[in-house]
Amino acid sequence: MLGEYNFREFEYKHSKSWENKKIYKWDSSGNNNFVIDTPPPTISGKLHIGHIFSYCHTDFIARFQRMLGKNVFYPIGFDDNGLPTERLVEQTYSVRAQEVGREEFTKMCYTVINNSKQKFTELFKAVGISYDWDLEYHTISKDSIALSQMSFIDLYNKGYIYRKMQPILWDPVDRTAIAQAEIEDKDFESRLNTIVFLTEANEQIHIATTRPELLPACVAVLCHPNDKRYSHLIDDKREAIVPITQERVPIVADDRVKIDKGTGLVMCCTFGDELDVYWQQKHNLPIKIIIDQGGRINLLNKKEILINGLKVSVARKKIIDILTAQNLLINSIAITHSVKCAERSGAPLEILPTYQWFIKILDQRDQILKKVRECNWNPESMRKRMEIWVEGLNWDWCISRQRYFGVPFPVLYSKRKDEEGKIILPAMNELPINPLSYIPIGYSKEEVIADQDVMDTWATSAITPLLNLRAINKEFGLENNLINNKIFPADLRCQSHEIIRTWAFYTIVKAQYHVDLLPWKNIMISGWCLADDKKKMSKSKGNIVTPQSILDIYGADVVRYWAANSRLGVDTIFSENIFKVGKRLVIKLWNASKFVSIFIENNQELNLELK
Repeated sequence: MLGEYNFREFEYKHSKSWENKKIYKWDSSGNNNFVIDTPPPTISGKLHIGHIFSYCHTDFIARFQRMLGKNVFYPIGFDDNGLPTERLVEQTYSVRAQEVGREEFTKMCYTVINNSKQKFTELFKAVGISYDWDLEYHTISKDSIALSQMSFIDLYNKGYIYRKMQPILWDPVDRTAIAQAEIEDKDFESRLNTIVFLTEANEQIHIATTRPELLPACVAVLCHPNDKRYSHLIDDKREAIVPITQERVPIVADDRVKIDKGTGLVMCCTFGDELDVYWQQKHNLPIKIIIDQGGRINLLNKKEILINGLKVSVARKKIIDILTAQNLLINSIAITHSVKCAERSGAPLEILPTYQWFIKILDQRDQILKKVRECNWNPESMRKRMEIWVEGLNWDWCISRQRYFGVPFPVLYSKRKDEEGKIILPAMNELPINPLSYIPIGYSKEEVIADQDVMDTWATSAITPLLNLRAINKEFGLENNLINNKIFPADLRCQSHEIIRTWAFYTIVKAQYHVDLLPWKNIMISGWCLADDKKKMSKSKGNIVTPQSILDIYGADVVRYWAANSRLGVDTIFSENIFKVGKRLVIKLWNASKFVSIFIENNQELNLELK
């Protein structure tokens, strides 16, 4: 007969029983599969109640499908490479990656991810998530590196990947290029400064800008072709003289200048924003790069030495002081404006021309949208969010990162005079390789140079359905691949809404390029777990509720009851009242079970007497 409800004893007993009996193990020889593409949690060291919120939703479906008799393929992965891991390691050891070198820093990363992974594992087991732990994968494991490099080579050979020197969004804090999907707009207080320029005819013209520190990078002044205030400047082919630097730049007409914004005149600086990139390319303007990869002014011209070496924000104030002293500042108005920032570091982005690897997206936009619309979205409203994102894309996907801990590009470059710069790729059966130690057949160590960048972590996460398959397609895969086990495409992708534009989008892109199929039949989108102040839980905000503290008070079944009360695609506010209701319900169910067990035991005794 059941005793009093003790969730700690009860949950531990059954969790161990499930683990020992492997009752959630996927039968690789079976049919009637139901395949789940599980989101691999990022190893960031920050555990809060939101980590188990959406994972419970997926587990409800996995258990239901088993009850229907399905052979459920339910893996768990760990996304343990990339910027989040590097930042965690730097915080843990109080070092910067560049200070200790690639080899030593990589060792630190492996130590930290093993510790963090253990915490996640304990949490998922404590809340009763029914993974088949034998299917566990890691995005930095030998197999994952091999498959990621295989993906790169396959797409390169198909013409979907290219390397190019071009202006790219740059994070000066993490010192790496980032993709369009990794930016967020933040509102900042700033000032709109109206500055005096002169023409070569000594006519004053006024230009309003929020970035006066970019004056040394000014390569043109632009106005709208229909702006009558400045038509004489265009007709006479006047030049403008940039204040402080005294450089002469052309005055150009362009229909993307807004007549009613500021003074109607703008300066094109290479590169202040994406519009500057457009104007530089359209009008074949020169390029003047004055900001280095660490976000400091780096000038070769000794006349501008007053701001040389300064951080951008400090240089901005210094330039304003100089303009004021020279009576070249008409006014300075306080404003609030939106600035593109790195999602991870929060730093305002710069645009710097560097060599990067890209996956083509823009010329495949229609095909990608077709795949988006073929998928079954839950809730349906999330499909529209994806469509808007794809339609608004204006950059190809930059997949290279200037970091240490990640999947290395399987690329070397020839140093031979007759083929200098030629790209050298290994054979598929040689993967994975470390380009820093790999010597291509037919070359000596002195004749090649390795590509030292690593892949964007999304480039690996985007092939999670293929990591589970252990193959990129029917042509390329690992020896122990599951290409014939009918687990691709998956039946279900589960994820939260903030990574629609990254994980969902990139997975669709890669599946289309590798196998021309949707990677899953259904996608289920969950919301965030918000703190009681209705803000996203964040360690920096101090509003995190740790899952272990809730499990210690209420137990796993109550936490799962709370998760079940939310709606897909909608953020849920953390409320302890729901846990209290759930606790009462669980105790009622336990007491009902005690009552029923009396009759079960009596019937068993009666059956024994009859026998």
